Amino acid sequence: MVYLHLYCFFAESNLFMKKDLFLLLATIVFPMMLTAQPQPCGTPASMTSFFEDACVVCDIDGFTGTNNLTADGEVPTGFCTTTVHNAQWIAFVAASTNLTLAVSVSNCASGGNGLNDGLEVGIYKSLNCQNFQLVSNCDGDIPQGTTQNFTNTVPLEIGQYYFFVMDGNGGDICQYTINVVSGSTEIPQLDATGPITGVFDACPGSQLTYTTPSLYGASLYDWTVNGNYISSDTS
Repeated sequence: MVYLHLYCFFAESNLFMKKDLFLLLATIVFPMMLTAQPQPCGTPASMTSFFEDACVVCDIDGFTGTNNLTADGEVPTGFCTTTVHNAQWIAFVAASTNLTLAVSVSNCASGGNGLNDGLEVGIYKSLNCQNFQLVSNCDGDIPQGTTQNFTNTVPLEIGQYYFFVMDGNGGDICQYTINVVSGSTEIPQLDATGPITGVFDACPGSQLTYTTPSLYGASLYDWTVNGNYISSDTS
């Protein structure tokens, strides 16, 4: 029996659903999974201090909060800051190849230096949580009462998740609102996965190839056999 677990975003309901599609096979038993990472945010969505805990928000348009986490947290290498104070992470999914986010900052409390420098923000991509690529401008000085736009510097991949990273400049704690100026972070419902094709009646020791059709909005396919990683492509 082949198990395909397809994790999908349902933008119209802001729910993260799972569909299980079971294909019965006569000869060989192959448990296989197609998954997407990281995990979806709860309700309400919130940012985290460390990237490995970051969740995916259904649509970052209109996301608002306060960078009041108590941990120093962490930022990617090359982030536009010299000292990490209260870094925060959240992920979103690109629904367009070009995107502009507007970050509005208000009601800041100085972190101790009395300068009220506001927030520091950048957008990053990483598939292995080790190598982070900056895909937007990075601004280390967004004072209260101002709005800064963040635009991709390389084409975004539709269906791929990206990390929105924030820190308080000088330890400032501010309220913020993120709005989508152009492009979209709202992903339509993924279609049910197509069938796995390949030879399922084979001799032991055979080297076999299996393929599933590409899905619009899906960027990561994890194939495992008995829990062992095989590939992250459609084949």
